[in-house]
Amino acid sequence: NHKMYFAPMSPEPQSEPTPGSPLAQAIDTSFGSWADFQEEMTNAAATVFGSGWAFLVLDPVTGELSVIQKPNQDSPYMDGLIPLLGIDVWEHAYYLLRGPDRGDYISAWWDVVDLAKVEEAFARVTAS
Repeated sequence: NHKMYFAPMSPEPQSEPTPGSPLAQAIDTSFGSWADFQEEMTNAAATVFGSGWAFLVLDPVTGELSVIQKPNQDSPYMDGLIPLLGIDVWEHAYYLLRGPDRGDYISAWWDVVDLAKVEEAFARVTAS
């Protein structure tokens, strides 16, 4: 999980999917819009009970994207899903810098997520 968590982070990120890209189209199909996806991902991360993760995943059977929560260190791979983006909401990810304010951490996380890297991951897993 941590390798995938850090991989899409960048000091100068692409903050949204490239318009018309396969990832942008899949997000629009699954969530309605980038803003709707971002809201769903943020809500999933904010409401994980205790420690865990929120993930954007691809179902390789249906080709659909969804947002899921996983407790503790559990991985979407355990359910046959492919994680494309994940946020660690264990307190060790944010507590020293932000105290108990998980929402502030989630907002700051969006500022470093590089969607170009998520687009690359999506292209890799959907290539046939």
